[in-house]
Amino acid sequence: MSRTSRVPYHQNVYDLLGIEPAVCPDVRGVIDAHERTARRSFPAAIRELYIATGGTDPFGTYDYIYPAETILSAWALWPRDEGWLCIGGFKGQTSDFVRFDGTADPVVVANVGSLGEAPARLERGAGERYTDYIFGDACGVRDDRPEASDLWVCARDEPLAVPVIDFLAEQFGDPERTPRDGDVTTYTWRPDGGTLRVTADDPAHPDPLGAWWVHAATAEQLAEFARLLRPWGTLGRTLRADTDEARAVWEG
Repeated sequence: MSRTSRVPYHQNVYDLLGIEPAVCPDVRGVIDAHERTARRSFPAAIRELYIATGGTDPFGTYDYIYPAETILSAWALWPRDEGWLCIGGFKGQTSDFVRFDGTADPVVVANVGSLGEAPARLERGAGERYTDYIFGDACGVRDDRPEASDLWVCARDEPLAVPVIDFLAEQFGDPERTPRDGDVTTYTWRPDGGTLRVTADDPAHPDPLGAWWVHAATAEQLAEFARLLRPWGTLGRTLRADTDEARAVWEG
């Protein structure tokens, strides 16, 4: 299924780490050139992160990482999108592989084989999406942020219930508005004791999506955010707590 939204794939990572992604024009040019050679598009989720990080390992996860140029060169030579490539690993131990299959957010299988060794007997459907895999890596370094707290929930690729923006403005006042590329806006509210942020398509976009980030300083504040947000659209199902501290509040 094609992605019609322009909301960044890794917005939750950027919000988790409190960073503003840069754009590396050199890496973008390299990817564009290989796409022209291959006559097809490089997976959008990987493309975005490579361009934002300069084609490197963004979190220092690996002993070794294949540079974007190496992966792109091999991918462009394939007659079609079908195959596994090692994206990084730990010398003498295990490697992580991405399966290129024509999807925008392909599957990654971690901790298999040795460095550079193709994965064996990997069943279709195994592994996790690239965006989830990268978010998991980011969670491992979240405590490097100033004032980091485990009281947060997030959602990605969430169908946007447009009236929720007006509702939150009624509750917390006009948000900070940060324009993004492609008719995308980040709306941020900073009530006492927390932050609510949604990066969303223009409401006029067909089937607009939003990436949500909700952070609280106290369990009571997170519970209040839960009360306000759960009735809207599918947020009650898709806002997820990835820490034990937040899960106890959100699912309690």
